[in-house]
Amino acid sequence: MVSGFDRYYQIAKCFRDEDLRADRQPEFTQIDIEASFVEEDDIMAITEGMIRQLFQEVLDVELPEFPRMPYAEAMQRFGSDKPDLRIPLELVDVDDLMKDVDFKVFSGPANADDGRVAALKVKGGASLSRKEIDDYTNFVGIYGLAAWPGSRSTIGPAASKGCSRPSSSSWTA
Repeated sequence: MVSGFDRYYQIAKCFRDEDLRADRQPEFTQIDIEASFVEEDDIMAITEGMIRQLFQEVLDVELPEFPRMPYAEAMQRFGSDKPDLRIPLELVDVDDLMKDVDFKVFSGPANADDGRVAALKVKGGASLSRKEIDDYTNFVGIYGLAAWPGSRSTIGPAASKGCSRPSSSSWTA
């Protein structure tokens, strides 16, 4: 380490060494931390403290402690390792509802020991119009999902979970 310091950081301007893309700035600033004999929690504490202090001193904004979530919990609850916690949609397990349907895309994982079938419980989703559902289907298509099998009713044995199992004929290939 430099001059015997066990930790130091620098703020560096960087330029992307890749083709330009609409969703990425060609220039960005990063905080480069060099530290010896530290663990993951040490780095998170250093960066969180630095960001909180900067917001306090520069913007006079006191930030709360940053929430932390283990990877496994994020994947289980949100299906993503970077969930947007401003959006209160969490996955609901529906394995029990899908075990006996004819559509193997659902019944296969529902009956597998290491499988899982999950759904999003969308508040007010039962009132979505057909056009709104089509718009959402087109939206997920942008990200590579060919279709989304779904239901907008909230009746039946799964009502307590806020979802239902429509007839399996609506899921046939």
